[in-house]
Amino acid sequence: MMYRYGWDARTVGLTMAGVGIAAIVVQGGVIGPAVKRFGERTALIVGLCFGVAGFATFGLAPTGPVFWLGIPLMALWGLANPSVQGLMSRRIGPHQQGQLQGAMRA
Repeated sequence: MMYRYGWDARTVGLTMAGVGIAAIVVQGGVIGPAVKRFGERTALIVGLCFGVAGFATFGLAPTGPVFWLGIPLMALWGLANPSVQGLMSRRIGPHQQGQLQGAMRA
């Protein structure tokens, strides 16, 4: 970021803080209502699409402000993981739940 956009350490730090705030907003206030309203499958697909859009924005951004537009997109990628966990955990028995959760974290 320092090389590509000419940012200093302060700008990089503020950008990373923005990433964290966006993730907190999605995890704390968006995932539950989105899954409740649209279902896990739709939330998973939407989350993955936002992830693709975010990565594309980051990779193709010609300027820093365009890069910043990718931050909320990447934060919405956070819809995918809880949705897939919910879908997968319902497909296995109670005795395999620990194995599944361990495998998903590996």
